[in-house]
Amino acid sequence: MECTNPGEFKCYCYEHREAFDKLLQLVPMLTQAIPVAPLPPAQAPRAEPSAAVDSLVHNPTVDDLLKAKGEFLITVPPNATLNTAAQMMHQNRIGLLLVRDETQSVVGVLSERDLVKAIATIIDPPFERLTVADLMTTNLITCTPEQTLIYILDVMRMRKFRHMPVLRGSSITAIVSITDILSHLKTNAEIHNEEFMWTTFMNNL
Repeated sequence: MECTNPGEFKCYCYEHREAFDKLLQLVPMLTQAIPVAPLPPAQAPRAEPSAAVDSLVHNPTVDDLLKAKGEFLITVPPNATLNTAAQMMHQNRIGLLLVRDETQSVVGVLSERDLVKAIATIIDPPFERLTVADLMTTNLITCTPEQTLIYILDVMRMRKFRHMPVLRGSSITAIVSITDILSHLKTNAEIHNEEFMWTTFMNNL
């Protein structure tokens, strides 16, 4: 019964007083017949995470990511056509190619953004006649295996690019993308039960 007026409830009880009296007499018998289940043991209250956390406690490095991902490179020569470069990116599901010359020296990188920009803006000469050397970036920004992923992510955000070659010693051995980094950071946070810290970190990007 739903009652919003206490006066109406009193009138209802008065009209059905005899039934209520019988019900009250049965209460002791009903409570004796019903088995009482033991109460579960008391649990300690969970401590709320501190709102002052600004970064992940377990801060993985580029080397940690590469141990999980592996180190490999997809390269293209500078005289290759842009159509060839686009096909290589599509087939390998990557967004950046390392450009090596005939001596195997790294002379630049070509990104999917470079291709999109060329298609949208370059009219003369036609896109089909352009080569990788016409669009590649030669001023490379690299990282080292010892640097943290959060630091690399911040560099990418400030410089507005999504891929970074990894310089191990004097050689480029791999390329990490912003997708690689975010995926690894999220997995690392889940392993160490740092969901709150991960959310805080992502909200500060």
